[in-house]
Amino acid sequence: MQSIEGTINLSAGDLVGHLNCGYLTELDLKVANGQLQKPKPKIYPVLATLAERSALHEQRYIDHLRKGA
Repeated sequence: MQSIEGTINLSAGDLVGHLNCGYLTELDLKVANGQLQKPKPKIYPVLATLAERSALHEQRYIDHLRKGA
């Protein structure tokens, strides 16, 4: 959700978010109008490690498939 020259522009994600939680729309509107700061996402080291290991596993599997072809 963005406020451009006083006009609120919605994305498809904003509409889906509203269907799931009307309060989310209220918070997004406050952020778009500058009444509230957008929260910073928490960084979880475990998730970063998991993503790294997943990417490595995927690359090894792709290499395995290429060797067999």
